[in-house]
Amino acid sequence: RRKAVARAAFLIQQAADGVERAGIRETSSARHAFILRFETLPFVRACTWLLVSMTFFEQPQWCTRPDMAHLGDKPCGNPMYPSYPIPYVSENLGIVVEILLTTPIAADMALIIFAQGHLGGHVRTRLVLLVVLLCDMVYAYFAPIHFFRFAPYLRIAIAIQYSHSTRNRLKLLVRTLPGVLTTFVFALIYIVFFAWIGVIFFPMDGAEGRGFFRGLLGGM
Repeated sequence: RRKAVARAAFLIQQAADGVERAGIRETSSARHAFILRFETLPFVRACTWLLVSMTFFEQPQWCTRPDMAHLGDKPCGNPMYPSYPIPYVSENLGIVVEILLTTPIAADMALIIFAQGHLGGHVRTRLVLLVVLLCDMVYAYFAPIHFFRFAPYLRIAIAIQYSHSTRNRLKLLVRTLPGVLTTFVFALIYIVFFAWIGVIFFPMDGAEGRGFFRGLLGGM
């Protein structure tokens, strides 16, 4: 009876939220893991967005390139580089913060996999993104020289996976793409037609042709 009540409550929660969730295993340890995961989920979501915001405080990878040495010891601090007046975190501090923020996400994944006993759709996607992020972290920490990291893009993807509202808005955006693409196609046809007419009416030997219609691409 107790299990039946818990199952009914779980189905009612799914119906109320409008989000289909995988069920949990019928063991006390699995239920405790699921409750712990549910209670810590707001903190984990905050960690995902803190990881995203951390990207803005990390030193750009191109600053460490050897061909940037002529700009001085701190090429990112060169006045020719457009930047915002926020100091970058040091490499060691960035490593510590990234590990601290990634650990709760990994723990959340372990709890939900243990509670469910299998990998659902969103859980599988989060796990793949997390594994790739961990591999990127290991490479960045131990490689002597690296000029590119996947971490900024993986952090955004993980944060989106933890946000139902963001995923729903992205799905809505994808559904509107066919209509938007049709509008863009008609606009492109109009621009090409305008450039073609301009090239015909204003040849290159005239002032308008030399200034605005130097071929079809120039007229566009």
